[in-house]
Amino acid sequence: MSMTLMGYQSSAASDVVRRYRRAASAFGEDNERWALSLSAPTGSGKTIMAAAIIERLMFGGDGQPGSDRLAVLWVSDNPSLNEQTRDKFQRYSARFTLDRLVVVGDDDPLNVPSMTPGKVYFLNTQKLGSGATSFRSGDGRDYSLWDAINGTGKALGPDFLMVVDEAHRGTGRTGTGRGTILARLIKGDVDLVNPAPVVLGISATPERFVDLVGSSMTVSHIKVDVDLVKESGLVKDKIVLAHPTETQAADATLLAMAAHQRQDMAREWQAYTDAEGLSPVDPVLLVQVASGERDDGIGRVLDILFDADRSLRDDQVVHALETHRPGEFGRHTVRWVEPSRIHELAGVKVVVFKEALTTGWDCPRAEVLVSLRKADDSTYITQLIGRTVRTPLARKVDTVDALNSVWVYLPHFDDVTVKRVVGLLGSGDDVIAADVEVNPVRLEPNPAVSDEVWTAFADFPTNTRPSKTARNDVDRAISLGLILAGHGVSGVGKKAVQTTVVGTIATFLARDDVAEFVEKAVGDYETIAYATLSVDWMTGQVVERTEGTATVSATNVVDLFNAAKRKLPEASAMWLWDYLCSSRFPDDPERARLYVAAAAFHPEAVRTIESAAGRVFADWRRQHQAVLIEDPDAMAQVNRLVAQSRASEPTTLARPDRSTVAPADVPEDWWEKHLIASKPDQPTSPDSGDTYPAGRFPFAPSSGWERRVLAVETARASTLAWYRNPTGGPQAVGAPYGEAGAQRMVYPDFVVFREVDGRVVIDIVDPHRPDLGDTAPKWAGLAAWAARVNAGEFDIVDTLHGLERRSRLGRVWAVIDDGEDLLYVDLLAEGVAARFEQIAAAGGIQEAAVRALFKERGAVFA
Repeated sequence: MSMTLMGYQSSAASDVVRRYRRAASAFGEDNERWALSLSAPTGSGKTIMAAAIIERLMFGGDGQPGSDRLAVLWVSDNPSLNEQTRDKFQRYSARFTLDRLVVVGDDDPLNVPSMTPGKVYFLNTQKLGSGATSFRSGDGRDYSLWDAINGTGKALGPDFLMVVDEAHRGTGRTGTGRGTILARLIKGDVDLVNPAPVVLGISATPERFVDLVGSSMTVSHIKVDVDLVKESGLVKDKIVLAHPTETQAADATLLAMAAHQRQDMAREWQAYTDAEGLSPVDPVLLVQVASGERDDGIGRVLDILFDADRSLRDDQVVHALETHRPGEFGRHTVRWVEPSRIHELAGVKVVVFKEALTTGWDCPRAEVLVSLRKADDSTYITQLIGRTVRTPLARKVDTVDALNSVWVYLPHFDDVTVKRVVGLLGSGDDVIAADVEVNPVRLEPNPAVSDEVWTAFADFPTNTRPSKTARNDVDRAISLGLILAGHGVSGVGKKAVQTTVVGTIATFLARDDVAEFVEKAVGDYETIAYATLSVDWMTGQVVERTEGTATVSATNVVDLFNAAKRKLPEASAMWLWDYLCSSRFPDDPERARLYVAAAAFHPEAVRTIESAAGRVFADWRRQHQAVLIEDPDAMAQVNRLVAQSRASEPTTLARPDRSTVAPADVPEDWWEKHLIASKPDQPTSPDSGDTYPAGRFPFAPSSGWERRVLAVETARASTLAWYRNPTGGPQAVGAPYGEAGAQRMVYPDFVVFREVDGRVVIDIVDPHRPDLGDTAPKWAGLAAWAARVNAGEFDIVDTLHGLERRSRLGRVWAVIDDGEDLLYVDLLAEGVAARFEQIAAAGGIQEAAVRALFKERGAVFA
């Protein structure tokens, strides 16, 4: 069983494998050593990517064979991290049996001249230091660890790969002038004259690893896009930082707030998992005490938590302190737990620790953190936050935004030190893909907004952002079929997709031009031309040349077939081979393989298969959407499949719910009538007696004229509510623009709900600068999309009411500032969309043309 990866993970793994093979070949040719730098933000799944890389190199993958000569040395500076990594390898893939995963230590001291091919050796650098006497030669030991590593490089050459985990660590300087242990491992040393020819460094921030390598090796960079990690749902959307804004003591206050927040999230998770029929998620509160905190001080901390949460019991509290035994903290008896086991232990609600959880530890249930360390420990805080960003379900919760955040309470941090933490989270060693908010405003559905408005919002369509790591349509159709089959729909399984694909290929192969192409290619594949030269060894001149042909061997036929399997999506090549074996070549499977190879490389083959599977996906989704309407989690799964398309596709909006946003600085930026608004009685900071305005939405427009637009819209007598449209995500109204394959998205600024003739009408108002290169293309796309909405192209099917018409658009206004007045153009007006398309086609910044169109077809915004 091979591991299942996200799109960006699989892409990065394939990229590293490809570059490793190139590097290994370069070393074999001219002893050129390579360093591969894989950089990915915290929470992106660096370990599973590394495991996939090693699995593909050892056992084969991406259509390439594996190597039974490969030995891997996995290096970190943390012994417990190596144990956890080995356990993850075993969980990720059945191919990594225990005998292939060796943790170097007392049980397996690696007292050998070289490592055994086919194994991964996990080594922490401490065992290579001068103090690790039991790993030197002598005293019954024939080979030191340095000997074993050196011997491996000598014996295996390019089949020896070293992986450096958290590669930014151990890159400093030593007081002796000799390089660090990591530097000696990478560059070589008197003890290591045969270092690994290829080194893979894995880190969120690779700069120090690259600097350490310097000019000693050829460096190749592989970087995972932060946006792809955000889209994956593997990490939380937001990190919420709460800290005091005054100098008075706030430990007890923030500890109590953290306890209450854990209770709030527990209630949210229970409601969500109960409604979705999922296994419970019991959030954990992490409490980091100061490094010198005494047992009685920890007891006082626990007293505060128990007073804040009266349901808490001693057996729900554990510690991960260095004692490794049960602790007596005041009136509380608390058991010790190995950090790697915390996530799997049911009933754990609070974990007390000092430093044991700052690196190499994951607990997706850890959703609330309070650190009692001082402000000069910013690095520890960022390391710790990096351990809490993973989502419990390994996906985003589309229907409850509050469950996509992790809360961090910092009693001893002020504005300056919190800004330092935010900076480190954005660009430090523990860079994360989540956004960061400080002392935010909590929001909830605005009680002033009517049910009719919410119904109109729920019925309104949006479009997905084209995926940079799209799944092929065959895979998406199969996955959709599995979801539908789980809800009782018949005839939607993998077999149905196979039948459609094979039927489509059969029709495709019957075309005269395709048949001619395939027959010619098969003829070319069946034989191979060769030439024989006779050379006078004294003069070097060719004295005779003969040419001939030979039948392609069965091995090369298989090679061609394997290439076809890589070319065609999913199992399409095997499906086609089965079809040809049963219909055209029942006694000649080798010839059937040649036909598959020929068909696969027809320029229209992949597109033809993808189009057929895409139609299956679209038809099943349209026909059976009503089955999923009452199951938000299933709808969310389908929406994720929709979002994994190479093209933008229509989908449903997720309702904005409980969330957080940054506060506004001035009273005029607290707005009424927004769909979600501030909860009552919220303090402006944990230690403040002041509260945020209730029932308002904090939003500071980017310009004075955008503020005027919003002021006019909210003041209209007909306006029932409005929505600040996000720039992406399942709660955003988005429209595609640009050509297929290079589509981008426009997210208009404001969605306004008005009452017109007794019904709710939805308007879009989008102020935008006319001097930007994307202005005309965005408005051309928005206009085309709005016309499709009003034409009913995105209507949905409901089993009770037949065709259910979605809400329609009233105004779709583009707005600019002409220096004197605000002008608008209605994008739904006849001919306007075509004009913007003409302007967009000219390319570049077309400010004059845009302003001319507003002068001609626009009016004063009021």
